[in-house]
Amino acid sequence: MNTIKVQDNTVSLSNEGKALLYALQEIERDNQFNKHENADVTEQVESFAHGVLGIDHPDKIEDENDTSYSAGLYVSAALTVGGILLALA
Repeated sequence: MNTIKVQDNTVSLSNEGKALLYALQEIERDNQFNKHENADVTEQVESFAHGVLGIDHPDKIEDENDTSYSAGLYVSAALTVGGILLALA
């Protein structure tokens, strides 16, 4: 069982408490890594959506080499051309 002993303004954790603290720190480290990975994917999806909708890039269009934004623009153009061809058919 986790026990904390307090003696003269000092605190010590039992071995179980230390193991639990270490495990929680590892989980937090993994969560921070996954959060960073997911942020990258989210930014790419947002850029793609901005490109499809034809609105400005989320970070302005300072970086012309954003492939997600460019892909969205191409999809938007293809849908526009497809719509025109269907209207004429």
